[in-house]
Amino acid sequence: KQWYQRRVRGITASRARVVVVEAAVLLEAGWNEMVDEVWLMTVSPGTAIKRLAERNRLTTEEAEKRLNAQMSNSERCARADVVICSDWEREVTQGFLDTAWRGLEHRLGLYDTAVQISREGEGTVENV
Repeated sequence: KQWYQRRVRGITASRARVVVVEAAVLLEAGWNEMVDEVWLMTVSPGTAIKRLAERNRLTTEEAEKRLNAQMSNSERCARADVVICSDWEREVTQGFLDTAWRGLEHRLGLYDTAVQISREGEGTVENV
């Protein structure tokens, strides 16, 4: 949480108009209280089990057990402001994301710069 707070303070000082935080456990960690909106990318349990098993070389049963130990999709969806399902083809999912982003731009009057925070590195600046 301290890592996240330091990054957000640094980005806030930069006067970025939008900060995107990539955090798989944002809801579980309670960080949602520190953001204005929560956007959730979700997949069906079957897709999640398949992807997890392939990525981590687990059996279907092991992947299922891990998934069942996590917050459910319905619990996450109930706490999110925007929900996008990525079960579709990449282009379809990108279309949903683009539509949601345009909605954010419209709500906030934004046509500026966004900063993404990722655990893998420092903030990435993208023109939007």
